Amino acid sequence: MEEWAASIARPFMPLLLLLLSFSLLSVCNAQGSLSSDAFALLAFINNLTIGSTSSRAQLLSSWNTSSTSAICSSWVGVSCSNVSGHSRVSTLRLPGKSLYGRIAPYTISRLDALDTLSLRSNKISGSIPADFVSLVALRKLILQRNDLSGSLPSDFSQWPLLSQLDLSSNSFSGSIPSSLNSLLHLKALYLQNNLLSGALPALDRTSASLDAFNVSNNKLNGSIPASLARFPSSTFAGNDNLCGPPLAECGWSRHKLSTGAIVGIAIGAAAAALFLLLLLLLCFWVIKWKNARRRTTTGSRSTIEGGARGVGLPTADITSDEANGGSATTTREGEGGQQKLVFIDAKKLFDLDDLLRASAEVLGKGTLGTSYKAVLEDGLIVAVKRLRDVDENRIEEYRHQVHSIGSLRHDNVVALRAYYLDKEENLLVYDFMQNGSLSALLHGSRGAGFNPLDWEVRMRIAATAARGLAAIHAHNMVHGNIKSSNVLLKSNLEGCVADYGLSPLMLFTPGVAKPIGYMAPEITDPRNVTPKADVFSFGVLLLELLTGKAPLAPSYSTPRPSASSAPTDSLPPSTPARGDEPVDLPRWVQSIVREEWTAEVFDPFLVHSGQTFNEEEMVDLLQVAMSCVSPSPDQRPSMSEVVQMINNIRRTVDDDDNKSSDSNHEQYHASTSEQA
Repeated sequence: MEEWAASIARPFMPLLLLLLSFSLLSVCNAQGSLSSDAFALLAFINNLTIGSTSSRAQLLSSWNTSSTSAICSSWVGVSCSNVSGHSRVSTLRLPGKSLYGRIAPYTISRLDALDTLSLRSNKISGSIPADFVSLVALRKLILQRNDLSGSLPSDFSQWPLLSQLDLSSNSFSGSIPSSLNSLLHLKALYLQNNLLSGALPALDRTSASLDAFNVSNNKLNGSIPASLARFPSSTFAGNDNLCGPPLAECGWSRHKLSTGAIVGIAIGAAAAALFLLLLLLLCFWVIKWKNARRRTTTGSRSTIEGGARGVGLPTADITSDEANGGSATTTREGEGGQQKLVFIDAKKLFDLDDLLRASAEVLGKGTLGTSYKAVLEDGLIVAVKRLRDVDENRIEEYRHQVHSIGSLRHDNVVALRAYYLDKEENLLVYDFMQNGSLSALLHGSRGAGFNPLDWEVRMRIAATAARGLAAIHAHNMVHGNIKSSNVLLKSNLEGCVADYGLSPLMLFTPGVAKPIGYMAPEITDPRNVTPKADVFSFGVLLLELLTGKAPLAPSYSTPRPSASSAPTDSLPPSTPARGDEPVDLPRWVQSIVREEWTAEVFDPFLVHSGQTFNEEEMVDLLQVAMSCVSPSPDQRPSMSEVVQMINNIRRTVDDDDNKSSDSNHEQYHASTSEQA
């Protein structure tokens, strides 16, 4: 009888053992343990490649099986919390660690007590693992700036506690799931800079808690739901087929066109295209005829009109000047000899008459002269600076200096394309920067609709402008007039340094007060600026980026810190400057930092308006700025050292971020954000 029972049970033994194993595993998982968390983390990191030598050494030295008992105290990027009387991994932060590869299944998903996951600024690829649904305690999921792709998770209701979701700057495609509407605690949703398409879900339930939202630079279409219309237009920019408030009203019809209507539209479009082609050919012929006529005749004097005054110059014919090192010139014989419009590299040639006939508007007036935006007849746009107070007895010296300026080419230096110098007029022709100056964006009208530069853009401008100024110094030149109005912005909002190397061209009258907003204290003659004086001016510019304040004001108020930052009886009153004495920005910042109220220095529009910012980065950049504005030139770093210090800030803060609290580093903003 026993043998019969055994023979019946024997085929089912493997199944019984398998069921028993799953039961034990379920019990183990239900209870959870710090040891199981450690093995899950090791499985995760062992499936990735660590590209950075320093990150590899740092992680491998702390993440090892012999130290699993110290996971909460010494493992880089790991923090723990007490869960049901047991210590469990609750936070994993590994930003900017050069992690390559895919997230293997059944690794991170085993951290069932995980509250915060931040893997931003790496090279992680693939899609979000499907088993992430088991992370039911997740509150913050930050995967921005990776190489992730595929569709977004379809069911976000698996993460009911989620308050921050940042998947920006990846390659996610497909539609935005409507299940996001189930996240009643969601405060920040960043999906910008992806390939998402389709219509925006209403999110009428989620929008009540939503403080920050951004879907810019995707392929979304349709009308913007009313529940999301309260966010600024910048959060929807870069989606050509989105419409409705806060963007333009939807004026197109959603009704399906008949076949006949489609055929009619196609025929009409073809006819219109043919007509436009003929019109363009005619315009081209007319322009060519006019140019040929202009080159065979002399004309009267023309002007670049700039409002109340113009730039009067003789017309000229275009020639080739081989003796000028290959530079192209336009010339005219006059009383003062041959006058030349010299092109530095012979690109985008136009003659002097074309430049003078251009429609123009005044961009600004500074210590060196007046700048114009000139639109030539062929549509080319250039910036023209009309120098004033030039010593006519030093024209040849000026030509040598300006040609040296034009020989500098760098991505973050505005290129000088041409120049015209003689005893009557002095013109410099530069590339035109459509986005204007840092000063205009930073200190423009702060009324309704004002959208301050977010922290990511400010860091980008600081880093790229520093590279531009360092390139000028490497070219054995000084700038001499560094200020926010001379930092222009490219289309990607990188900084581009303008008006460099012009200080030797100025006339200087002894006894005239020097500009004290940016000028280093040791400089008495603006024509004799040193590289270390440029560093001082750049430090003031960094303080502008950090504080949002102009470099010189009749008075600055000492901000009153919050109750949490200082005891009430230690707070000084808000004190203006003495009398009418102007206060420069470095002195004001030093007075605040001396009282250990560093956080009160930063731009309120950045800190208190829902923008994402990283306080450690801001403090580190403040330290760089303060070293630049040291009263002693010998104590200031060189510009190449400043570039290195700014480049190191993000990496240093990422390392420190692993052990910091959530409250100081996970802020939200309503415009482009790439921080976590």
